[in-house]
Amino acid sequence: MNINGLVKKVPIKILWQILRVFRFTTRWYEQIEVEYYTKLTDHNLSHEKHQLIPIEELAPVFVLSTGRCGTQTMSALAELISDVDSHHEPEPTLLEESYLYFMQLCPETPNDFWQQLLGANRDELIRQAARSEKKYFETNNRMALLCDLLVKYYPGAKFIHLVRHPCDFVRSGMRRDYYKNHPWDFVRMSPQQDDPASAGWKESSQLEKCSWLWAKTNSHINRVLETIAEERKLFVRSEDIFNNVGSTVENVLSFISTDHTPDSKKIENVLGMKLNQQTHGIYPTWKEWPEEEAQILQHHCGELMKKYSYDL
Repeated sequence: MNINGLVKKVPIKILWQILRVFRFTTRWYEQIEVEYYTKLTDHNLSHEKHQLIPIEELAPVFVLSTGRCGTQTMSALAELISDVDSHHEPEPTLLEESYLYFMQLCPETPNDFWQQLLGANRDELIRQAARSEKKYFETNNRMALLCDLLVKYYPGAKFIHLVRHPCDFVRSGMRRDYYKNHPWDFVRMSPQQDDPASAGWKESSQLEKCSWLWAKTNSHINRVLETIAEERKLFVRSEDIFNNVGSTVENVLSFISTDHTPDSKKIENVLGMKLNQQTHGIYPTWKEWPEEEAQILQHHCGELMKKYSYDL
């Protein structure tokens, strides 16, 4: 009996345990994961048909970003709105799933499977909010890798593209040991063969890898959001939120919900908390970088920096 036939006979609970054991063995992991989520989808649908709200009636709001740009602050601001169900990194976080999908590591897996996987992991959370007459709001940065699925699967969804200055993102990533010793590096994307950066990737510095990551993630978000109507999307710079510039926060909250009522004092309290602020790791601020490092970042991020009105 081949692996496909064997896996199909394994109960769903045992599949989950095997998933945990074979997490790092790509081929077996992929096949087991496909069967697990197929069964999970069937299981969920069979128990929820009596209370399903049509996909077309769901109107979640997702924040798309690189991470390390104020997503936790954004989630806390949304919590100030009474009719919003706000989540920062709800379970499952979709770490492995988003990586496998974006990196195209399961070429034999049909696109329908990824749609089912997305539904199995988010539909009920979003429907729970809808049944409570609330709007579902999520700031998990892994959704950036799934955003092309999101815009099609949830036709009523809206999206906030949250961007931070690349120098600050890169510095934060380096202080957190991205591409070095970070526990999530096994699901951190890298250049595919058709990407010019792939040629010298192994020899690239940590700073160059983080610069590439910022540019690649935001370019992907840009391309996907260009395909949807203007009323479904909002672009925001995290610095404008952190510094409470003009009507930025007000515009964000209005985009999430037209019924919002949080007062300015509550907003200032949230911003004053500086949630998830970097407190460990050492690397100089970007104004102290040598010219060579600034040029590396400019090479990868320069075009998008102009688009987002950032300077070096």
